[in-house]
Amino acid sequence: MKNIVSPGVLGKFPHYIRGVVIAKGVNNRGENQRLIELLGKAVEGATRDESLQDIKNHPRVAPWRRAYADFGTDPNKFYCSIESLARRVQRADQLPYINTLVAVFNCFSLKYMVSSGGDDRDLVDGDLRLTLAKGHEYFVPLGMDTVETPLPGEVIYVDI
Repeated sequence: MKNIVSPGVLGKFPHYIRGVVIAKGVNNRGENQRLIELLGKAVEGATRDESLQDIKNHPRVAPWRRAYADFGTDPNKFYCSIESLARRVQRADQLPYINTLVAVFNCFSLKYMVSSGGDDRDLVDGDLRLTLAKGHEYFVPLGMDTVETPLPGEVIYVDI
């Protein structure tokens, strides 16, 4: 399996940077007390971080908002993952411990104010590609039963 960023995405967003970590043999079941403590500290640190008060203009969020607007998504309606996470923390919403890997992603995201996430390689057919939508692709939004299609030119993450 390859993880590919298409030339179209890089042409549109030449300053885009991506890191990839591949982890094997991770025990993602149950709770990890050390991670629960680290997540609590990350939430506490983000809650006290004054730079998050003006989240729209935060130097790690503003480029995502511009990118969303560039591909036709309203950044005031749909937030990038780090903005959404920071907003939850600022509202004092509890971040649940979903599983070990989500806790790691959330700790990392809050500490460094960068979007992070993961994919289960066993559930991916082919390669993963960050690319510009043609408009015929389809997806089922998380927690929904409906099938939707992206707008042409929208940045999408697909397995091919």
